[in-house]
Amino acid sequence: MAEKSCQRCGATEASFASTVGLYLCQLCYRNGDKPQDAAPGPPYLVESLADVLAAEDEPLDALIGDGADGAILTSDGKGAIAGPTGVGKTNVALRLSRHLCEASDWLGYPVPKPVIVLLLALEGSRRALRRRLRKGWAGASADAISRFHLGHITLNLAEAEDLDRLDELLRRVRPQVVIIDPLRNAHPWDENSSQEMARLTRILDGLILRHGCALIVCHHDRKRPPFTRHDSGTDRVRGSTALTGWLTFCLSVEREPGNAPDRLALTWTKSRDAEQLLGPLVVDFDRDTIDFEIIEGAAIGGKVPDDAILTAIFQSGGGMRGTELIDGFVQGAGASDRWVRERIRALVKAGRLVEYIAPADARTRAKSYRLADEVEAEVEP
Repeated sequence: MAEKSCQRCGATEASFASTVGLYLCQLCYRNGDKPQDAAPGPPYLVESLADVLAAEDEPLDALIGDGADGAILTSDGKGAIAGPTGVGKTNVALRLSRHLCEASDWLGYPVPKPVIVLLLALEGSRRALRRRLRKGWAGASADAISRFHLGHITLNLAEAEDLDRLDELLRRVRPQVVIIDPLRNAHPWDENSSQEMARLTRILDGLILRHGCALIVCHHDRKRPPFTRHDSGTDRVRGSTALTGWLTFCLSVEREPGNAPDRLALTWTKSRDAEQLLGPLVVDFDRDTIDFEIIEGAAIGGKVPDDAILTAIFQSGGGMRGTELIDGFVQGAGASDRWVRERIRALVKAGRLVEYIAPADARTRAKSYRLADEVEAEVEP
């Protein structure tokens, strides 16, 4: 068979940008030499409103959710478990994997059928992950265990060779749900670039389409301003809207400040296929079983972590009036006045903050606060 050549410049290449019978090399195509006399493609199809209203919806193939009133995850869905570093996103993913494999309720939501899960672990040690898996899968049935597969691999979706190896892995395992943990280790691109994230989502969509699976990624929160306790929706998830808009669900995980060190707040920051708004949850994490217990009646909010208070003072120049500090968290973060005052007193007692009276408050004697490090720096010889 004769080698194809560009019909404009005569170059021979392995692939051509043009379709519909005309062959142009990538350079000519990019330079605007696109086929002008090519036959038009098939026409766009439109429906009348009557046809749209009369059509029957296909039943949802729900993997999480009952399928009647919507679903959190469908068989071709795209989800994210998001949160700051070290909050326990991997633990949430591991526990979710077991529920998917054995078809047991997860966080109070039904899992209608058991499915095959492939978790791609792109960070951490095999030893530590094995230890958590032994805890998390204790007591599971042999059938459920047989449905879970683990790939402790390196992956770069920008490399054709890695993508081919991943395709081969998915063909062998035939998972219905693939979990990538974490997403940032699967590509080299700038997550704040819409163009680069659109490229990534196209590759991920290709995996979903070729292998008929749902996809869940573990992802990171963006850094929030000091006076923000909860960002709105996926604004709290790191990356451009090309990535966050691509998701069908996002579950954000963060520590709930207080006396329980393993108490977490779980917030559905996106649930596109769910008919009803999903409420936030407060859970306690059990390190012995890698499981989560829902705390009934607990509400998220009213508290801010100590680091947020220290960050607010740091960003104001190392010192801040107490009234401004308290009002900022009460009005901007929904924290309780009492909680902020108690945490400030505790930070002063611990030596992390130093009280002082600003010149503007000499008459009222209202307190201001400085970071202890700033005060030490001022008295150094």
